Amino acid sequence: MTRPTADRAGRGSAGGASRNGTPLLDWVASRAPAAPDELLAHMRADLDAHSAGVSPLLDAADAALERVLRASDKERRTALDLLSADAYVTYAFEAAAAEPATLVQAADDAMRRVSAIAVRHLDDLRNGA
Repeated sequence: MTRPTADRAGRGSAGGASRNGTPLLDWVASRAPAAPDELLAHMRADLDAHSAGVSPLLDAADAALERVLRASDKERRTALDLLSADAYVTYAFEAAAAEPATLVQAADDAMRRVSAIAVRHLDDLRNGA
């Protein structure tokens, strides 16, 4: 199912993200409903240099989750990183759904990656790192 074109200026229509060469930030900005402006601005650094697709979105989720877990202070930036990680995984599944044959592999990849980050973080906590 394709989402409708967003109403916000400069937002394009939805569609398959993995094959069209759309810059990732533009693809995310075109989603409906649109991400809040503050969250989209926060996501800009993670997304600017990548083409749209499942793997780059999961890469961005990994990076944002790592920042959350490494943060010594839990303040607004950490909250935006956590919201970004959640959004990236959600968008990765939306991109995968545009090509249903990739959905199971995307789910496996996402679970493996998030689990690996959790295990590394727990190991670091146990080792006092």
